[in-house]
Amino acid sequence: MHKIILSLKNTRYPIYIGNEIFSKFPSLCKKHGIKPHLAVITDKIVSELYLDELLSILKRGGFSPEVIIVNPGETSKSLSVLSKIITQLIQMKLRRDETIVAFGGGVIGDLAGFASAIYLRGVNLIQFPTTLLAMVDSSIGGKVGIDHKLGKNLIGAFHHPVFVFSDISFFKNLAEA
Repeated sequence: MHKIILSLKNTRYPIYIGNEIFSKFPSLCKKHGIKPHLAVITDKIVSELYLDELLSILKRGGFSPEVIIVNPGETSKSLSVLSKIITQLIQMKLRRDETIVAFGGGVIGDLAGFASAIYLRGVNLIQFPTTLLAMVDSSIGGKVGIDHKLGKNLIGAFHHPVFVFSDISFFKNLAEA
């Protein structure tokens, strides 16, 4: 596993990259002080492929994850979906010092990242991208947001993650372009 430190003007955080490093995720969460109760936000496609394994390794690592699953695709980057996510975060009693894990592609990174930026005026975020574009672009730099009916990414913020976790073994399940 490789570690790259992203240094920006006002923050810095690590990006972990490797092949078949999925099982190391809980130990990195502990290393970064992530509390046991956390929310995993993902979409239906990623959940069918990887959610059981993620939940299993998190629970074995002493974490108590709760899950929010949204429909895949750009239409989920909406105020209505965001409102449902915020409601679910309130219902699961996610506290200010706890964490949201954005587990998916760019849409999930944007949506979960924006939810983490505004819920309780900001909670911790871990970007766990599962697509190439999300690994090399959308999970890096703290750009998070949703769409408006008048345009893409018109509602958003900059909210940097605690860390980014990129396991390139996820590429094996990507559709060919």
